[in-house]
Amino acid sequence: MYESIDLQSLLPDATLLCIGSLASHPELALFVRTFKSTVLPSFDDHQGPLPSLSFALALCNMKNLVSLSLPRFDNDIFHYTTFRLQHLSLSCETMTVPEQVYFSNWLTTQHDMISLSLPALTTELVCSPCTPVKPLPGSDRTDIGPLYPPTPPSHSLPIPNLQKIDGPASLVQGLIPGRPVSEVVVHVDKTLYDGLKPSQLMGSIAKSTAPITRLSIRSSPSAAIDVRTMERLLMSAGAEFGQSVLHLEIAWAAHDQVRT
Repeated sequence: MYESIDLQSLLPDATLLCIGSLASHPELALFVRTFKSTVLPSFDDHQGPLPSLSFALALCNMKNLVSLSLPRFDNDIFHYTTFRLQHLSLSCETMTVPEQVYFSNWLTTQHDMISLSLPALTTELVCSPCTPVKPLPGSDRTDIGPLYPPTPPSHSLPIPNLQKIDGPASLVQGLIPGRPVSEVVVHVDKTLYDGLKPSQLMGSIAKSTAPITRLSIRSSPSAAIDVRTMERLLMSAGAEFGQSVLHLEIAWAAHDQVRT
């Protein structure tokens, strides 16, 4: 009964009731392996800190959790968790620079992760799970530093077993090199005229230590990717791993027309 919990269709109040139960009964939370919710309270919410505290306690109690789906990443809630995820999905559309850094550093604790999905993210996210987060001397502020993609190959790379990734081009470019990724969903929101470099993008994907067998190229309706950009993406993909891809999907929105 508690192994797989999906709260995505529940109203927020009902979700919080379930969270409260898992927070106050750690013996039940130990059974949870899969957890999905469209609600994630913030400590800054007008409801006060109690909902967020309950959510943090509930996630901390889910020590055997392997699959998690939430609307966003919140370092205040994730910081004290001890689970080792295999699958993570976040439905957020944006992520601030501090959030990127905290998320990047949190990923260094997830050595068992094989699937990472941020399908709605529009932020130019260059996620480098090697970036140190250090307090500035004599200050309460945090020195987030620059964000750089890891340099492959390296046996010490975080999330070394990543096999599937779904996210914006910047995230894909930063996380695939040096890891055994075989399934890729890349979301493209720029054209050649906006600075997109298809050969560089596909070259980064080709730096996976495993053959790319499934490739999906998707554009958002607001991006209006032109024909020439899509052609260059396909040509670059074919040049890099045309012999290994067994499944190819193109979801293309161009000038009010959706082509699949």
